[in-house]
Amino acid sequence: MLPNKTYTIQADVVQLQNELREVFEREGYRVVTTSDPAGHTVTLQAQKNIWGLPAWTGAASALTVKIIILDSGTDVSVYGQKWTAQILTALAGFILFAILGLVTGGVGCLLYAALAIPAYAAYEQYRITKRVGESIDVHMARVSFG
Repeated sequence: MLPNKTYTIQADVVQLQNELREVFEREGYRVVTTSDPAGHTVTLQAQKNIWGLPAWTGAASALTVKIIILDSGTDVSVYGQKWTAQILTALAGFILFAILGLVTGGVGCLLYAALAIPAYAAYEQYRITKRVGESIDVHMARVSFG
């Protein structure tokens, strides 16, 4: 995941929030936004494939972006799904597909699918985290240069 970043300028929090929402929605994420009454802290929570078979096979993805406006600038934190949770979910999916494979006789194909799905989901998590980080950097550069 991206490390916490502190910028020496204040973000246009409404515009940044809209830009990040756009990035998430373009990738098929469901986004929930919360903020404190003063508008100094905004949290975006994005989730994708959190129910049903994708959740059991490790294909679910979640990301949280927290933007805090400080007197001295902007603090941005990006949190992703816990790797341990993703590994345990992948293990459960592997066991589920192994049982289905034994019942149906298609062991080889299903076992490879059971391993490929969580690996692809981990790559997608990495990719969306990178895109979010790039969007934040572009926004902060645009605000900095006016």
